[in-house]
Formats: sequence, C-alpha cells, structure tokens
Amino acid sequence: MTNVRGHHEGTLFRRNRDKRWVAMVTMPDGRRRSASARSKADGVALLEELKRQRDAQVVDPRSLTLGTYLRRWLDDVKPNLAPETWRKHESIVRVHVVPALGHVRLSQLSVRDVDTWLSRPGGSDGQTRRHHRATLRRALGDAVRGGLIVRNVAALAKPPRLARRERTVLDADQVRVLIEGTRADPLGPLWTLASTTGMRLGEMLALTWEDVELDANPHVNVHATLHRVDGEWQRREPKTEKSRRVVPLPAVTVEALRRIRRLHGLVFTTDKGYPRHGSNLPKELHKATDRLGLPRVGIHDLRHSAATILFARGLPIEAIADLLGHSTVRVTQDLYRHRVQEFSELAAKRMQEAVG
Repeated sequence: MTNVRGHHEGTLFRRNRDKRWVAMVTMPDGRRRSASARSKADGVALLEELKRQRDAQVVDPRSLTLGTYLRRWLDDVKPNLAPETWRKHESIVRVHVVPALGHVRLSQLSVRDVDTWLSRPGGSDGQTRRHHRATLRRALGDAVRGGLIVRNVAALAKPPRLARRERTVLDADQVRVLIEGTRADPLGPLWTLASTTGMRLGEMLALTWEDVELDANPHVNVHATLHRVDGEWQRREPKTEKSRRVVPLPAVTVEALRRIRRLHGLVFTTDKGYPRHGSNLPKELHKATDRLGLPRVGIHDLRHSAATILFARGLPIEAIADLLGHSTVRVTQDLYRHRVQEFSELAAKRMQEAVG
C-alpha cells in the first residue's frame, strides 16, 4: 500500500497508467512541481531534490494571497488525511473559498471578510457553510502555527445559523424488518452490522476476520478504515484515538456474520474477493429499503438509527459516545440534542412518579 508522508514532506506515489513513481511538491508561490522516475528509489531522490528547490525559494508572507496559500496547504496536508476528507477540503477551497476570497492577501484577511462570505445571500444551507468555515479555520490554524499570520480569523467569525432538520432514521421495528428482509442478501450482514452497532462504513469495510470474535464474548476490534487512493486500497489509522475501540456484537449480528464467516481476509468483499467500494453501496441499500417498504436512508443514517434506538432504550449518552467512537461526549450531545432533551423531560416525569 502507498506510503503516507508527513506534513510539508511532499508526495510520492505510483502512477497507474505507466507504473512510474511521481514526486510532487507545492512551491512557496503555490505552483505544484512534479517529476517521475522508473524506480521508487529514484522517485525518493527526485522528491528530495524538489524539496530542496522549494526550500531555496523565499516568499514574503506579506504578499502571499489566500488562494496561493490554500493551494499550497492542500498539497501539504494531503498525505495525512483520509482521501474523502481531503477531497472535501479540496472541493470547498476550489469551488467556494478561492473564488470569493482567494485574491485577498493572507495577512490582510479579516474577520469581517469571513463573516461577509459566510452570510452571503442564497447558495448553501447553514450546515454546508459551517463545513466551509471549518475548512478555512483548519487551514488558517496551520498558517498561525507556521508563523504566517498571528490570528485565525475564521475561528473568530460567527458560525452560520443552522435550520432545524430532522435526519431520517429507522426505528427498532424498521431495523428488524431490514435485518430479516435482507437475511439472504449478500450485503445483509453489512446492513445488520451498521444498524446494530453504529459503525462507520470505512470501519466496517476495513474489518478482517482477525478483527472479529464470534464465539466467546462476541465483538469486533476497530482500528482501521479502508480507502481507495490513486487506484490502490489503503487501510489507514482511524480519525481519532477514540475511534479505536472494541464494539460488542448482539446475537442477531453474530448470526449474520457467521453466515459469511471465513478464516482470513476482509470480512466484506465482492463475489470475486476484492474489497468493496463504498461509493457503490448506497444504491444497494436503497434497493433493499424500497423492496421492503422502508424509508430511504443512507448508510450513515443506519449509524444514527443505532444511536437513536439505544437512546430510546435508556443507554447513557457516555456509553453511546464510546460505542460510536466519538472524540468527546459533546459530539454525541450535539448530534442528538433533541433526544437528550426528550430524556431530560422523561427524567422529570420519572422523578415525579418516584417522590410524588
């Protein structure tokens, strides 16, 4: 699998079409420079030479535009991010940030500039604009740490307001229908695992049978995610330390996994034994829910369905946060704030019943 390089180290990868090794760095002016070689050793040497040329160039931070900085930043962080995360940042920078603010000098970007951009009329909803702000905030945070600017104006800008929107989830009865109705389907065990444990798609697709215990104390060990990068499959470290966890398995999930149990390799593969590509799976889930008369949900909605069912059963929010692999309990509270409020009201009723 492709090696992952550190921050500011440039990128080295093998090109699919001709199998040559490509070294790439972003120069201080934002332009990308690359060169290729037949062997990996020659590619490493080229990368070191490109880095030497880059480091020999000096750009006055006072003349550096936000657009130039962001293109350079994207290249620097690419080796350290999950491919989906990097593509999200790249799209936000290219489509939303650079057209609006790319011409502004990095050192002169103000809180007002960012507030005006985030509050522009029309366009994206509040949640999407929050993602835009998060990308800019992360990039400017690195600029502060690198000494290019003294404060992060995106962090000081006001977060866009969110409109209340209910996510479509399945309740316990609907999950039961999904599990029973896909028992004979090749992907049935995947839907069962997702809706009963709340695991992320990348975590499930990265599972090997060495990570799975179905006999004594059934559980899975989550310690990787699966991604497709430059035509190659990569198993990467999870996003946060809390994502590394042991997930207990209910009996219905154990039974589903036993139906496809093998000795080695990935748990979820194609008929030919290849890793499953996550982008193809939502359509398959929609086929299943349509056939069973269930609401159309995404795979990530199955994760929320699992959490919602556990809330309804009275599981403490701290336990749910651990099960889902959230970095903090606050993340769980923010996602399920309306559920937390419901159970706060229920607590008052239960107290009244106890002492009234």
